Formats: sequence, structure tokens, C-alpha cells
Amino acid sequence: MKSNLEIHFVELKIRMFYFFINFLLFFVISFLYKEELLFLFSYLFLQYETGFIYTNLLEPLIIYVKISFFVSLFLSFPFFIYFFSFFFFRSFKNFYVYFFYLYLTSLYIFFLCFFVCEFFLLFPLIFEFLLSFQKFDLFNLILTITLTEYLSFFINLFCVYLILCLLPSLLFLFFLLGWVQINIFFNFKLRLFLYFFLLFFFIIFAPPDFILQALIAPWLIIMLEFFIYFNLFFIIILQNYSHRLK
Repeated sequence: MKSNLEIHFVELKIRMFYFFINFLLFFVISFLYKEELLFLFSYLFLQYETGFIYTNLLEPLIIYVKISFFVSLFLSFPFFIYFFSFFFFRSFKNFYVYFFYLYLTSLYIFFLCFFVCEFFLLFPLIFEFLLSFQKFDLFNLILTITLTEYLSFFINLFCVYLILCLLPSLLFLFFLLGWVQINIFFNFKLRLFLYFFLLFFFIIFAPPDFILQALIAPWLIIMLEFFIYFNLFFIIILQNYSHRLK
């Protein structure tokens, strides 16, 4: 007879296998449409430039693999939630299982919506600012970006944006662990720290033009405030359910 630990371990391996197959399927599909994905990623940049250059023969292949991996990872995340949330939260009551499932799914959907808005609103301003430095009329030089540099820049911006959105979720986790209270979400010092992070992001990537800064800063603040109250909303639901049980 197998113990419960062995049974759960076998089930976890099966779920990991299903997720791997799911990820591999997305990767194959993404790689088949690699050129279309590359154009989609670089569409905003190509509005200002005629194209890219590459410095070695393997660079285009590496770029296609990175883009396919990035897209497949992003698309397979909902399936990751489905395969593993019901497994790890099985010991909880049904409400908590569906609560965490709904929380992660909603977080993913809202993140995707904000990222699409970010892609079409903020990125063009950043590209226009950075590309303004590529021409040196005094020396008659023109700097051209490579495929690898562009993709690295895009992924770095995406990671910064992801960290910015997940900061409130980290507070949500601390609340579940009992390390902080709900009033931390209204703490003035915390707001100052988060806005300082925004300012750091702002100084590095924002264009220096005051009008453009005035357009970008409110968007970042709204995005941060939305995810703060998004987590606060789920905390209130969790607290109301806990009080009903008592």
C-alpha cells in the first residue's frame, strides 16, 4: 500500500508532466509563428526605425527561441494556476481553494490588460526618447540597435513592470502569513516607499520632457494604486468569510 505522501508525489509528477506538455505545445506553436511574434514585439520600434541588425549568424535563431519561450511561458501561466492551485490548496476548505484560484486568475487578467495599455501608451514614449540619442551629427555617426539589445531591453522593461505590479501581492502574502495587518495598505510610509520605487523607475526610463513625464507619472501611480486596492478587495472578502465562520 502506498502512503499518502507517495500518492501525492505521484499526482504532482503527473500534473507537472501535463504542464510540461502544455508548455511544449505553446512553445511549438509560438516557434511556428516566430516571425509574426517578432514583428508584434518590434512593431512600435519599427515605427521609428527601418529595421535591426545582427552581429552573428546564431543571433536570429536565439532571438526566435527566446521570444517563443517568453510567449509560451506567459500563455501557459493560466494552466499552471489550474494544474497546481487545486493541488496545493486541497487541504483547505472549498472556499479557500476557489478564493486563491480566483485571486491568481484575476491578477493574471488585470496584469495582461494593464500591460497591453502600457505597451501602446508608455513604450512609444520611451522608444522615442531613447532613439533621439542615436545620431551624432558632430561626428557623422549613426548608432543602430541589434536584435539582442532590443529584446533584452523589452524583457527588462517587462520585468520591472511585473515587479511593480506584484509588490502589492507581496503585501497580500505577508498578510496571509500574519506578518502584517490590513492597515499596512493604508500606511503613509509604505506609500512613500512604493512611490520612491516609481520615481526610481521614472528617472531611468521616462523621457525628460515635462509634458511626457506628466502623462507617464499618473499612469504608473494609477497602476500601482489599482493593484493595491485589488489586493485589499480580496483581503476584505477573506476577512468577511472568516468572521462568518466564527
